[in-house]
Amino acid sequence: MNEIFYDHKISKLNDDLECTYENMYEEYIYGNIYEHRVYSDWSTIVAAPNKNQIQFILDIAKEWPGPFLILYVLIASRCGREEGRYQSANTMSYEELESFLDNHKEYFERDGRHHLWVIDITHNNRIIYDNHNIIYIYGDDKKIIKYCEHKGLAKNEILIPAPHTHNFNEQYDKEENNVFNNYEWIQFPLEEDDDP
Repeated sequence: MNEIFYDHKISKLNDDLECTYENMYEEYIYGNIYEHRVYSDWSTIVAAPNKNQIQFILDIAKEWPGPFLILYVLIASRCGREEGRYQSANTMSYEELESFLDNHKEYFERDGRHHLWVIDITHNNRIIYDNHNIIYIYGDDKKIIKYCEHKGLAKNEILIPAPHTHNFNEQYDKEENNVFNNYEWIQFPLEEDDDP
């Protein structure tokens, strides 16, 4: 039987009774929404834009002073690479960050083998783009909410579908290798919250 190719990061079970093996899973779209989560001593904006997640991240990071670090969390490799947290060995300017994210945009947006963190060193602002296609933003909540609403996101609860599956496609194996071969990384072990 041929391998099924799903060109998206997260799928939910197709509940159509007429579905076949080839379309058993379908891409899960959250519906262009955001959520403001407030806890006793911290808060975050959780966003689920339907598309162009990398540009969404870049637009927010552009308002931060930088320099930036990347934390690339590899939770499943198809290339025989050790899973782990890989921190960029050098800080990046906004322009370098933009180049890195744009060069690997499709891989980051369409493949589920990883999480991606962007960290603003100056203010410790963070963006975490996880393998559920959800973006967590730690920064100035009011500005980020304003940006979400400007981009047409509606305020609503973000729920991860159950059951669901993450897709790791062969077509992105070259991109996994490019990420590691073209940049210098410091490796750390996965942490419990990385959800391997």
